[in-house]
Amino acid sequence: MLPFEEKESIEADSAQEFHFLSLVQRTLQALSLMFEALPQADCDELPGVLTIELPDKRIYLFNSHASQRQLWMSSPFSGGRHFLYEDDQWIDTRNQAFLYEILIQEIKKAYGVLLSPPSLSLL
Repeated sequence: MLPFEEKESIEADSAQEFHFLSLVQRTLQALSLMFEALPQADCDELPGVLTIELPDKRIYLFNSHASQRQLWMSSPFSGGRHFLYEDDQWIDTRNQAFLYEILIQEIKKAYGVLLSPPSLSLL
């Protein structure tokens, strides 16, 4: 039998992981909706993973890393990035840029299409 403090710690970790995975799932759904504005973009969503194939066959890949509480993105334009969720934003661990701003800029530059950030109510 586990000591009381250790049992509480395990339960708290489980609750935090559930909250994180739920946040990631909502984020992936929001990203999928955001990319619907890009003609011929194809989104494929699995639990914790989102693949977005762009019209010219370039691919974005998003996936969760629950152990680090991070969302990872592989961009065909800027490479790999890791994001932490802080202050209601996914923030790049490398340069503090915001996930949605990065995506909006990359798509506008590559395709001339201005994507709208997802509604905060989705997150």
